[in-house]
Amino acid sequence: MSSTWRDRLILPTYQAKDAAWLAGISQQTLSGWFYGYPQSGGERERPVFAEGKVRRSPLSYLQLVEVAFVATCRDNGISLRRIKQARAYLAAAFHVEYPFADLRLRTAGPHIVAELEPEAADRLVIADASGQIVWRTFMEERIDQFDYENSMTLRWFPRGKQVPIFIDPRMNFGSPMLATSGMPTWVIADAIRTGESDDEIMLDYGVNAAELAHVRSFDPILKAA
Repeated sequence: MSSTWRDRLILPTYQAKDAAWLAGISQQTLSGWFYGYPQSGGERERPVFAEGKVRRSPLSYLQLVEVAFVATCRDNGISLRRIKQARAYLAAAFHVEYPFADLRLRTAGPHIVAELEPEAADRLVIADASGQIVWRTFMEERIDQFDYENSMTLRWFPRGKQVPIFIDPRMNFGSPMLATSGMPTWVIADAIRTGESDDEIMLDYGVNAAELAHVRSFDPILKAA
């Protein structure tokens, strides 16, 4: 991969509201993961992403990927403390800054993962410095949303591959796109919002009825309408 493409992986691209929507969390939650949650005495607890980011600056693609993985862990009841421990462990094991965006999270499983209970094949643990973190089937489902190249997550289907809409930092400035036609979803969403008929949109942009339905269910404004 050229340095040009690598630069796009860390280019600030996603505003907090967009990153939170893609990951399925609130902006307040996103802020807490990067800056820590307020505590008594005016202090803030240590954030999940210790390296943080500049306040009010957009997230990079790799930061967005990691946010998605943390969201999955939280949805399944894993504490922030355990997530921090596991992330630190994986960062040290892989010698990378963004361990949740590394291919080895999938491929190195046998080397860093052990069965929690022999009779429960879908319950796994990762050892960290001071404990263990449950690694169930739900994490495999998140991992399956990504396509990997050169050891990195370079294409993400945020709603799963059954919804053919993906994000690739190398294409369309990292905006969501229809996998079937390559059309940016915002283009179709804007046409819908301006009142164009489905027939007009399909003719003008070369999309079909199924793609229109996917855009309507994906776009947060259209979905809420």
